[in-house]
Amino acid sequence: MVEQVGTGVSDFKPGDQVVIGFTSCGGCKYCRKGLTGACERFPELNRAGP
Repeated sequence: MVEQVGTGVSDFKPGDQVVIGFTSCGGCKYCRKGLTGACERFPELNRAGP
């Protein structure tokens, strides 16, 4: 749930519900077992920034 927003934010407001998602490769041993949160490529597929 959003607790507060900055001065330039207009798409969200306090109290809004949010969902955090991630990407997995779908092919490593963990993904094939349904453990996508343990994906071997998780860091490279979900890293934010440069």
